[in-house]
Amino acid sequence: MMRRDQLRSGLQARTVSRSQLLLSQAGNRVGRRRSSFVASHLVRGIAVHRSRLRFAAALTCLAIILPACRAELPVEPQPTAIAVEVLPVTLSPFFPAIEAFGSVSHSARVEIYPAVEAPLVSVTVDEGDRVTVGQILAQLDRSRLEVARTQIQAQLESGKAREALAREQLREGRRTVEANMVLIAKAERELAQRETEYRTLAERLYRARQLHSIGGIPPSELEALKTHYLRSRTERDQAYSDLNLRSIGYRDKDLIEAGMPVPDEAGEREELLLRLNTAQLRSRLDVAVAERAATESELMRLEMTLEDTAIRSPLDGVVATRNADPGARVRPEQALFTVIETNKLYAHAAVAEEQLPQVSPGAPVALFVGRERLTVLAGTVERITPYIDPGTRSSRVRILLDDSATHLVPGTFVRAEITAAEPEAVVALPVAVLSHDSLHRDRVFVVNDGRAESRLVARIPSRAAAAPAAALDIDNTDPVRSADLVLSPDREMLAQAESNQALISGLQDGDLVIVTAEGALRDGAPVAPVIQGGLQ
Repeated sequence: MMRRDQLRSGLQARTVSRSQLLLSQAGNRVGRRRSSFVASHLVRGIAVHRSRLRFAAALTCLAIILPACRAELPVEPQPTAIAVEVLPVTLSPFFPAIEAFGSVSHSARVEIYPAVEAPLVSVTVDEGDRVTVGQILAQLDRSRLEVARTQIQAQLESGKAREALAREQLREGRRTVEANMVLIAKAERELAQRETEYRTLAERLYRARQLHSIGGIPPSELEALKTHYLRSRTERDQAYSDLNLRSIGYRDKDLIEAGMPVPDEAGEREELLLRLNTAQLRSRLDVAVAERAATESELMRLEMTLEDTAIRSPLDGVVATRNADPGARVRPEQALFTVIETNKLYAHAAVAEEQLPQVSPGAPVALFVGRERLTVLAGTVERITPYIDPGTRSSRVRILLDDSATHLVPGTFVRAEITAAEPEAVVALPVAVLSHDSLHRDRVFVVNDGRAESRLVARIPSRAAAAPAAALDIDNTDPVRSADLVLSPDREMLAQAESNQALISGLQDGDLVIVTAEGALRDGAPVAPVIQGGLQ
């Protein structure tokens, strides 16, 4: 308090001395001005200066009082960093497995029917027998078919004879037509000759009549010449009639009526006339040829039917069913055998609609048989059905099994793990590092800027993910396929032994995952990480 009084007295003394100094300076400046104005101005300046001095004094007091007050407040202690052991993250590409269920089926299934109705003479196989392509399974009775074959063979010989006769008749008809064309040409020449003789006699008779009118020749000579003329005209008319009769069928109008052109060349015209006048004979030959061909076809069909009386296997496989015994009369609509091909087996599995984009042809597949899943087989995705079942919202995937699966029986239930087409970046971590939030999501603590950070992760739901890549002796730089982890028996056993491991996605390369801590961890807590024997 004494110190405050001393400070206040000093400030007042300084204020008085400062005021006196200002009054003396103002008196020297104003000179002749009125004293009342000067006095009021000086009083106002002194008041302003006093307020400023009071503000400065208040600030000085605060500067003295605040440190003392601050020294009296309690100091909050700094939190201690929690010692934690961390594991650096090294990501590896991992192809997760898509789980699907299905059954084994054969690659081909054939039902065998008899070609004809006949008694069954013998059966050479039974259900379960392996057969090869072309192997005789049963024999039908052939006696009636052999009798029919004999009859058809006789018909065929008769048809061949009729065909030969028709062919010979056609050749004879062509020769007759050619002879007729020669006779027509001869008749044309004879008609031309008769026409010349007739014209000559007509001219002689005309001159003889003129001479007879002037008495140049006797009447007897005129009558003889007239008789000769009449005979020549008759012969000409007869030659013309003969030519017209022989030309029927050989005229241009006959070609036109038959729909044939009238060529200018003589050779072409003769060939068309030959075709026109032998058309009926050629038709007879065509009928004979067709009948012979039909008989041959019938004989061939009967021979094939006789061959089909020996019922053969169409493929290599196993006889699945046998539906007849020797002595029974079988019909074409009755299935005698069912043969399935077992050289290649398939598994048909249903894949959910949302997982289809991750499945591609050629992807490796691990298949598990039996309730205990002890039998493991390998396969490959061969085909994906290009439609989705609206009832199950899934699509059927056809998986080709390898040769080791030939012992399976079609219809066997299997569980398939199909390797996805796109890999995920994962790391193998102990299951103990996982924690769960209120929504039951997986989380891990990582070190971020010296503090613990709770990070959301995803656990790969795969049976093959039970062992980390390091434990399975897999190089982290190579892609890890779940099918590869499953198909090896020693890796399967090792995966079961390392069941406290899990494949985790959602982290980055270089992240420090907190494995153990000396205290309770919370999000944002300071930590002191230790990496496998060394300080971080």
